[in-house]
Amino acid sequence: MGKIKDLSIRKSIILYMAVSLILSFLASAAVMLAAVRIQKRVWIKYMDASAYAQQADFTFQDSIPRPGAWEMTDADRFISEACDFLETYSSLVISVAGTIAAVFLFYRNKLKTPLQELSEASGRIAKNELDFRIVYTSGDELGRLCGEFERMRAELERNERKMWHMIEEEKALRSAVAHDIRTPLAILQGYQEMLLEYVPEDALDKDKMMDMLQEGMTQIERLKHFVESMRTLSGVEQRKVCPREMELSALQRLVEQSVSFMAETAGKRYMVSCKN
Repeated sequence: MGKIKDLSIRKSIILYMAVSLILSFLASAAVMLAAVRIQKRVWIKYMDASAYAQQADFTFQDSIPRPGAWEMTDADRFISEACDFLETYSSLVISVAGTIAAVFLFYRNKLKTPLQELSEASGRIAKNELDFRIVYTSGDELGRLCGEFERMRAELERNERKMWHMIEEEKALRSAVAHDIRTPLAILQGYQEMLLEYVPEDALDKDKMMDMLQEGMTQIERLKHFVESMRTLSGVEQRKVCPREMELSALQRLVEQSVSFMAETAGKRYMVSCKN
């Protein structure tokens, strides 16, 4: 059965039709022979006694005269005419019936399952449902077509997963960009507001002003470095970590410088503590 299933569609059609024709021929021959036998049994009833005695040992291949239609009863006449019809047209009727049966079996065994699989698969793909598999396996053309369709579905599923991964990466990248830009901009804004408020009134000494300008340049360099890094960056995972050693006290001063002006502008208190 497996070998028949793996036959090509052309060879399968030839096989089904050949079997159908052979069976139709045998069935037609059997029906015609049965019709001849039944018809002769009807005719023999209308032979005269002497002729019947001479034909006592007849075979159905022997010639038996056909009685006239007026001699037979209605039932015998109907049976005789039905046998005539079967002898004449049984081969045509059985051949047509056998061909229809062969086509039906060919469709059921070779076409129905793969066509259903492909139809359901195309419908689900059209709805963007890719979480399924095409399980039909065969060595014929439709089996190979189902295999190609399954490979196409798997490729679409992989591409969809890649797309969602890229979307998640883009979200993470936007979040990282917003975080890395927000802090230096907030510090620069705090410095700028303080300068605009206190410089006209000469409320800042020179050293304080230089510290603010120096810290502002530090934040500008930080932004320039960030922009240069983002220029060639296409994903968060491509960001390179470049660690460097720093004294804990220096890190504490750096954090205090970054936070002090923001806290003062926002009216907040803060405390930075370090433990060795």
